[in-house]
Amino acid sequence: MHRRAFANADGDLLIIPQYGTLRITTELGRLQVAPGEICVIPRNIRFAVNEAPSHGTTCRGYACELRTGHFRLPELGPIGANGLAEVKH
Repeated sequence: MHRRAFANADGDLLIIPQYGTLRITTELGRLQVAPGEICVIPRNIRFAVNEAPSHGTTCRGYACELRTGHFRLPELGPIGANGLAEVKH
């Protein structure tokens, strides 16, 4: 996406790289997202996605859009001996 930007007015966007590292530039700053990490871009934020400079590695990953509400972490209580355990366990 050289010299281009994208804005999603429909919902939040979740980007998950599978191979290669992504360099994501938003209105709020720059992010470098590697495999094993995720990036959530809120609704109506302009962004551009490029591959980070590397030695010939191609990038591939997934994008998921949430059209109602916002992405949020589950409320599983404080992290302690049981570390984010579900109540039923």
